[in-house]
Amino acid sequence: MHGGDIYRQRVDLDYSVCLNPLGMPPEAVSACMRLLAEEQHYPDIRCGELRNLLSERLSRNGRRIPPEQILVGNGACELIYLLVSETAEERRKAGFPSTSVLVPSPGFSEYAAAARAAGCGVRYLELKEEEGYRYPDHMEDFLGEDTGLVFLCSPNNPAGTVPDLSEMRRLAAVCRERGVRLCVDESFLPFSEKEEELTALSLAASCPEVSVLRAFTKIYAMAGLRLGFLVTGSADVTEKLRGKLQPWNVSAAAQAAGCAALRADGRYLAKTRRLVASEKEWMKARLLENGAEILGAGEGCFLLFRAREDLKEKLLEKRILIRDFEESEGLPRGVFRIGIRNRAENRKFVRILEDICKCGRTDDAS
Repeated sequence: MHGGDIYRQRVDLDYSVCLNPLGMPPEAVSACMRLLAEEQHYPDIRCGELRNLLSERLSRNGRRIPPEQILVGNGACELIYLLVSETAEERRKAGFPSTSVLVPSPGFSEYAAAARAAGCGVRYLELKEEEGYRYPDHMEDFLGEDTGLVFLCSPNNPAGTVPDLSEMRRLAAVCRERGVRLCVDESFLPFSEKEEELTALSLAASCPEVSVLRAFTKIYAMAGLRLGFLVTGSADVTEKLRGKLQPWNVSAAAQAAGCAALRADGRYLAKTRRLVASEKEWMKARLLENGAEILGAGEGCFLLFRAREDLKEKLLEKRILIRDFEESEGLPRGVFRIGIRNRAENRKFVRILEDICKCGRTDDAS
């Protein structure tokens, strides 16, 4: 189950997705328009310019991420499924009778879906509400005998919690000893002012078993263009994975938009972080005023909260869509996630929320 389903219901404000409230960088929009106006060519099959720009963007503070360790995909989801299927195939060839994938719960549902699609079992790294959905210490204790791949989400979607870097190092060391792959999904981390402090990129730069997943979808609001990338632990790993992808998997428009966004990154990113931090605090206060219980308010451009169980249906009557969860996703009914949007949109959301809550209190009184 995902957010963003505006195609089968009437929606004016989509709070079920968590995208940059500034929208796609104007430079990226212009790059797409120029490309469409010109004679069409096949996309660069190796995304060379984009990988070079990503290497420049990610190589800092003594960390070197060469282009040869970057694999670009048609969104992060393509790379999740690729990583799982390649792990399962490798282990089958090596004679392992079974393979399981360890995923956080709650967490992004496609980790488990990709595991099942590849014929793998699913193990859960449980993040408990009473502990603030904090990642536990000694995560290596959750590895099973047949675990071949671990996904961590940093910050966790939907709770916003971030695994401790020292704990990730310990987990990575154990994974290396056991031949287990570790993928850290940092799709939402660029929204944080503490990105450099929290990232696992240095681990990926030095450990072949570790990879870091990121997406243009969230931070550059490119959900419709589909663009993500994986930083792997070695050029050999990158090439092996690339060989499993279909050719021309990333459109020329997505590549052009990605390159333009990276070139315009500085001012846009700073403005994004200020806006998201400010609006997140404002929305958190308004939710609390209307009786909600905040469950996850860490990093990321979203809030997780508990409210009346019919809130999604009531908001949808007003053409506002929010994200709810199925029991299989590790959260109960009555828990919701909303993205952070701009102040004008947030005011409209809050006005409608207040009306719903007032009606609810009136119904209770009668």
